Amino acid sequence: MAQGRTDGDIELIVRGQIGLARAAIKQGQSQTVTAALDEAIGTARKADMRRLLAEALSVYSEQQAALNQPERASSLWEEAQKLYRMLNSPQAKLQPAWLESKAEPS
Repeated sequence: MAQGRTDGDIELIVRGQIGLARAAIKQGQSQTVTAALDEAIGTARKADMRRLLAEALSVYSEQQAALNQPERASSLWEEAQKLYRMLNSPQAKLQPAWLESKAEPS
């Protein structure tokens, strides 16, 4: 990621932030996840990087579901899904497991 910042490689920066967020989710570091994804999403929006934006939104959705925020998780996934549809990506047809598990009655 440092190399991406030095070179001004926006794609590398966004990919790095998404990777950092995924690792932080596994370690339960929600503040790190939020900071990394906020940067990734903001940068991807400015650069019109739809695929990476969709990926970042998807990861954010997963994090929000893990934090028991099902409405926010669904909203983030819906935005990601719209982008995946625009890109004709197969992910547009998927229902993430993290949303399915939150929809089941307890």
